[in-house]
This record gives sequence, C-alpha cells and structure tokens, in this order.
Amino acid sequence: MTRGLARDGLMHLGYTLTEAEQLLDGAASVFEGGGLAEGAASEAQVDVLYRQIGQLKVENDFLARKLGK
Repeated sequence: MTRGLARDGLMHLGYTLTEAEQLLDGAASVFEGGGLAEGAASEAQVDVLYRQIGQLKVENDFLARKLGK
C-alpha cells in the first residue's frame, strides 16, 4: 500500500512503514465527527481569539497614534 502511495506521489519514499501506518491511521481521525461538544468548545475558543485580536488592534492603533506613525 505504501509503495502505491509513493508511486502516486502522495507519500515520500523516505517514510518508514511505521510512519506510513501512523499517517494513514491519523488521517482517518481527521474525518471522524467530534459531535456538538467539540464544536461548542471550538466556537468558544474562536470568540476568545476574536476578543484578543480586537484588544491587540486597539493597542496597536493607540501606540501608532502616540508614536506619530
């Protein structure tokens, strides 16, 4: 299987069999649904990050005005 992936250009030939198996096992977990709890946690994290971005933008604008830039 890994030779086929390498032949198709989907995997570098330098991967060992163990690395290839880990890659294939991990790739499947990307598509497994985490449900609503994971989505709610992600949404809360996005809200926190937006607040931090807003605060940093205000601080940057303030400093730019004070420094005359």
